[in-house]
Amino acid sequence: MANKMLKVTPATEDIGFIKNDPLNIKAGDQVRVIPSDYGQVGVSTGTLIGLSTKEVVIKNDKNLHLHFPRWNFSIKILSNSTPSAPFNLTKPKKPSHMRLIYHPRLTVHPLAKHIPLEKAVVCSAAFPGWSDNNADVSVYNPLTKVPCLVPNDVPDGVFDSQVMCEYLETLANVSRVKDARYWQLRTLHVCADGIMDAEVLLAYEVRIRKQKGLLFEEWVEGQKQKIVRGLDWLEGAANSGVLPEPGNGPASADEVAVTVATAITGQMGCLGIQWKEGRQKLAEWMAKWEVRASFANTPPTQDWESVGDGRSILKI
Repeated sequence: MANKMLKVTPATEDIGFIKNDPLNIKAGDQVRVIPSDYGQVGVSTGTLIGLSTKEVVIKNDKNLHLHFPRWNFSIKILSNSTPSAPFNLTKPKKPSHMRLIYHPRLTVHPLAKHIPLEKAVVCSAAFPGWSDNNADVSVYNPLTKVPCLVPNDVPDGVFDSQVMCEYLETLANVSRVKDARYWQLRTLHVCADGIMDAEVLLAYEVRIRKQKGLLFEEWVEGQKQKIVRGLDWLEGAANSGVLPEPGNGPASADEVAVTVATAITGQMGCLGIQWKEGRQKLAEWMAKWEVRASFANTPPTQDWESVGDGRSILKI
């Protein structure tokens, strides 16, 4: 990104401020500037102090004035409003017996294991271990991908982590207003899933294809850049307040997704990504999450154990 930034100045250099810009932004707005061309990483946030048809200028928290071209960069306004609760909980519906088909070391399965705790979904659920028999898994998911949830009321199977989370939210009678913030959180959920998808692909590349002499370095680097850009996006969300302040109350599946993706990234040393560097707000947000009882009891980097509560570690 450094070679695309026009310059950094410590003093005001007035470039003016155009009116009626299509982005509907004004001087003094808190914004983040994001590189939009492939291969660029890093997000800058600050106060908007200059805008022309060719250039945008922001003042960051170090009082430096950062100049960016209008091409290959997008400008996003940050919300200054105090976030409200992302959902309301009412009396849970009658529990449904269900099974979760998953791989113990799959990075996306912790998303499902957190939901019953975070959403207070009371259900008797058996959690079989992973199966290497595609024919068995394909009975519930024709794509033979895990995780896959098999509730009694949907015996054909519910798959894809986001659909599973939505199903579990219905058991908790979660009511969410589909306002702008709802879509912001849902987009963060997709971003977190994308980070974990890239990490799974990297794991296959490094642990399987590399051993066969098929490692594609450029492709690996491309996946790493996806992860870094995703983390930068999460940092922006933590900085702007889109991510709700962690507390002791219920959390949405979207917040859990961000938590799991960040925690998994920190555990994958093979990535060579120090996610906390340059992401102070996200690190502070995660530190608060890590002291929640639900996170401490079921960390996403550790598989569940059978402790006599109806869970079992069995093959299908």
